Amino acid sequence: MEKILDQYFKDELENWLKTLDFYESEIPEFETKLIELTRRNTIPNLAANAEHLLSLFETVREHINSIRKKIHGQEDSIEHHDLHQLDKSRTLRTVTQQNALRHVMQAAEKNFVDTKYSFYNFLAGIASAL
Repeated sequence: MEKILDQYFKDELENWLKTLDFYESEIPEFETKLIELTRRNTIPNLAANAEHLLSLFETVREHINSIRKKIHGQEDSIEHHDLHQLDKSRTLRTVTQQNALRHVMQAAEKNFVDTKYSFYNFLAGIASAL
């Protein structure tokens, strides 16, 4: 059973890393569009709102990097101490850490999606102001 759990955790961590990589790969496109809009600056308060969104994307990027470090730490823990070779307290700690990471990851995904939709709402607002 422990080997199945061990592999499940490794797969889950790998999936999270791929998700974070995807999110991080989208951020430069959003930032580029926001920077282009601020250069035009033909709509009142455009620059301030764009700067706010740029700041949000930077915060998301920092959070992604922080989570990535935690995931790598969990991977190392699992890799160097296979669950099937550990005592029950160590296994419980690994399971608890995985569950905590799962909650962190869920919050990060929600934060990214919320920030992304704020960006799209911002663009829609600009389109309606033109």
